[in-house]
Amino acid sequence: MKKWIWLVPVVLLSCFVVFGEDVAPKVEDKGSTILTLLSHLMEIIVAGLVAVLAWFTNWIIGKSNMDQAHKDAIMALEAGVEAAWNELGRNFKETSKDGKLSPEEKEQLRKLAWTKAKDVATSEGAKILAKWGAEIAFAKIRDIVTKRNKDKAAIAAATAAAEVPATPTPV
Repeated sequence: MKKWIWLVPVVLLSCFVVFGEDVAPKVEDKGSTILTLLSHLMEIIVAGLVAVLAWFTNWIIGKSNMDQAHKDAIMALEAGVEAAWNELGRNFKETSKDGKLSPEEKEQLRKLAWTKAKDVATSEGAKILAKWGAEIAFAKIRDIVTKRNKDKAAIAAATAAAEVPATPTPV
C-alpha cells in the first residue's frame, strides 16, 4: 500500500478535472476554445506536478527507511562478529601454534557470526540479511573483521607512540 500512496492525489485531481471542479482559475466562457483548452491543460499539469511531488516524497521516505534497515543489518553483523569472536575466536587463536586462524576456523567463525547476526537483527534488518544471502553477508563480515583489525593496529600504534619518551632537543 505504501508504494502506491502517490496515486491518491492523482486520482483526486483527476476527479476534480472530470467532474468540473477547477484547480486553475476559471476562464469565462465567451466562446474561446483555446482558453478553455489551456485551462484544462493547466489542471492536468497541476495534477501531474502534485503526483510527481507525492511520488518523490514517498520515495524519500522509503529510501530513509531502507537506509535504516541497512544500518540495522550491519549492526547485527557487527554484533554477530563480536559474539562469534567471544564464543570461539579467542579459543581458536589461543590454541593455534602460530597465533593465526586456519581457513576452516575462519569459515566456522563466519558461519557462527552469520547465525548470531540473524538472531540479533530487528525485523527489517533480518529482511535485509535474508535478501543479501550468505555470500554477501560473508563479504561484509570479512570487511567488518578487516576494519576491526586495522582499528586495533592503529590503537596499538598510538599507544606505543604515546609510551615513547620524548627526547630533549639540544640547545
